[in-house]
Parts: sequence; C-alpha cells; structure tokens
Amino acid sequence: MDNETIIKLKDLFEDAVSKRQFVRMTLSKTRQKGSEPKRVDIKPVLLKAGMKISFHYQYHTRDEVKNHSAEEASTLFTDLLDKHFLEANFFSLKQHSTLMMNGKGNARLITKNLEQEAAVDLAHDRKKKRRISAKGLHWYLLGMTDQQGVVLSSMQHKFKQINKYIEILDALIAPWLQDGEVSIVDMGAGKGYLTFALYEYLAQNEKIKPSVTGVEQRPELVEKTNAIAEQPVLPA
Repeated sequence: MDNETIIKLKDLFEDAVSKRQFVRMTLSKTRQKGSEPKRVDIKPVLLKAGMKISFHYQYHTRDEVKNHSAEEASTLFTDLLDKHFLEANFFSLKQHSTLMMNGKGNARLITKNLEQEAAVDLAHDRKKKRRISAKGLHWYLLGMTDQQGVVLSSMQHKFKQINKYIEILDALIAPWLQDGEVSIVDMGAGKGYLTFALYEYLAQNEKIKPSVTGVEQRPELVEKTNAIAEQPVLPA
C-alpha cells in the first residue's frame, strides 16, 4: 500500500480544516466489487456542539450519517482509503486533489488549482434537493412521469437513481463547469434517461453552453430519443 500518498492527502485535509478551507471530500471505487459502503461523502458541518466533520455513508439499501471531530475524521478517512476505497476527490477553497490507487497498491495524487474559488457549506440535516425536476416534458415522453409531471410509482426507484447519478457527477465535474462551451458524449445511451438528465443538469448553469450527444446502436431507440430531444428540456 502506498501510505506515503495517503499521508500527503491527509496533510492537505488537516491543513484545510485548520484554516477553515475544507469544502468536501468523496471516497469511492471500492477495493472489492459490491462491498459496502459503496461511497462516503465528507464535509464540514456546524452544530450546536461546534464544528464537526460529517461522514455520509452510502450503502446499497440505506444511508447513514456520522459526525466526528477533525482528529477523528483524519484517522477515519485514511483508514477507509487504506482498507476499503481506491479513489478520493478532495476539495478545498482553491484546490481539487484526486487520489487514485490500483489493486497492487500503486497510487498517485494529482492537485490542481480551481479557476473559481469553491464555497464551504456548513448546513446540517438539510432537506434533500433534487437536481433533476420531474416536470420536464422529456420525462413524460420517456415514460417516467404522468402528464402532470408526477413520477410513476413503477419509476420511483429509477428516478432516484437518476438523481443520485447527477449528485455523483456534481462533485466530479464541478471544476470544469466554468464559462464557455461544454461538450459530452454519452456512449451506449440506451433509452436516454441519463443522457437527458445530464443535459437538464448542465442546462441550468447559465455560465455554460452544454452539448450532450447520446450514442446508441439500436435504431428504434435512436429514433425515439431524437424525437424527444427536439422538445424543450427545462420545465417552463
């Protein structure tokens, strides 16, 4: 195990926390396929007892949140990286660091300066915000909702998965969503659920001009999704 690289990330974390510049960190890509937790989101929270570091554990059937002191958090996330996860994405106010490891124990840490300073969110127990609205006409045409924009009972789980997909991408692609054009190709788009969701998410950012192209071999799906793509995506 490349403990030296993990220690470098630990030093970045402790320095950012001490300076109140820690924004968030995500641990992902489990060492054993299907093992739990499958992902951990880490962020600072301000409680009555003072500043804490919140660990949001995502399991396959449930979520769990635990709050720790900065010292506990530092030991805990390094232990999780040492034994359970292969990847970490760390954000401070001005930097984004990515730690990547393989099964052989080789690791590398890449740190880049952010073009736009991030914001620290200290809110705790917030009402969960959906990044994707069910009101879009495309969701009705895709068979996800009724005509009033209410998600069908049979599609509730799928719609939750779609929002989780966007939530994961939100942390990973945020540094690249600056002014200008953004072009993304979705290979194997299938019925287009994730393709439309990604475009809807990007289209809400007034600073960019998104272009999302879905690539699919099955002609009947291509014809259907092309027809839907001609309709307005964002709800009025």
